[in-house]
Amino acid sequence: MVGARGLSIAWGDTPQYWKWISLPESRFPEVAKLSYVLWLHVIAKVETRILSPQTTYVAYFVFKLAERKHGFENRPVQLHVDFEGRENGEGLSEILDSRRNIADVMPQDRGDGWKEVEMGEFINEDGEDGSVLCSLKEVPRRTDDCPPKTS
Repeated sequence: MVGARGLSIAWGDTPQYWKWISLPESRFPEVAKLSYVLWLHVIAKVETRILSPQTTYVAYFVFKLAERKHGFENRPVQLHVDFEGRENGEGLSEILDSRRNIADVMPQDRGDGWKEVEMGEFINEDGEDGSVLCSLKEVPRRTDDCPPKTS
């Protein structure tokens, strides 16, 4: 598992856009709380040497949307999992705040107030040194179509 502090979050170190807070219901000491951004881009990097060889892994993005959120409604994001240096797949399209199934996959309620969405899977065939990149990136409909997001 990779906690929020282990992620590369666009503008994640800028307090104007993201705040680092503690939530009692989180298994990690800190979570990233979105204040305001124009686009989302989050990357997790996992070293394959710490994973079991000959094992299939599934990556999930776990998140919680605030009641007073804005900018997520029917906004697609691209989910992608691949080995570093081989990032050429199409990935999955997802909508983080949707009540209709208009994307490839839908977030699932975990029953603890958090949601999760499957990002993809990979096989750590030989357990060699390398990295797997798991990314979530907003996909604007047009180049000028990234409304502000708050949560």
